[in-house]
Amino acid sequence: MLNKYKKYKYVRPFSIKLRNAIFSSIGSKIIGANILDLFAGSGSCSFDSLSRGARSAFIVDNDRRVMKKIIEKTRKLSLDNYITTDCSNAGKTILYLNNRKVYYDLVFIDPPYNIRLKDDFWHALGGILCSDYIIVYRFGDFSNPLNFKKCFKIDKNICLVFNI
Repeated sequence: MLNKYKKYKYVRPFSIKLRNAIFSSIGSKIIGANILDLFAGSGSCSFDSLSRGARSAFIVDNDRRVMKKIIEKTRKLSLDNYITTDCSNAGKTILYLNNRKVYYDLVFIDPPYNIRLKDDFWHALGGILCSDYIIVYRFGDFSNPLNFKKCFKIDKNICLVFNI
């Protein structure tokens, strides 16, 4: 699956090894969870979550070509009732979900390395999280994890932060 996305500049699917490590850390909390997958790329984290017992996944990416592949895979696997897709800006989607009072248990955030997520992004995200949320945030050289740490109580909830 990784080779399918090489031609897309900003798609860096989580490796199987990394996904296994993440889901091993999350454990049974995945069962029945509502997933939000921001900057989804291949959508592999959402598909893997559903295969491990998650209730639903909302997949967001602003690349139409990538989203087309995700929709094709969703239909091929007959997951239309479990996956919602949005080809949009992640920040706008979070604001939309805040207005609809929708809440998520597990959020995957994997922005392109050249995108910096600002405080308003993290504060808006806080408005759509369940009380016992988990955030998996993958950041690179240009991201600022300090913004993330200012907006969330790391000791209260499980937050996995990767710099890979």
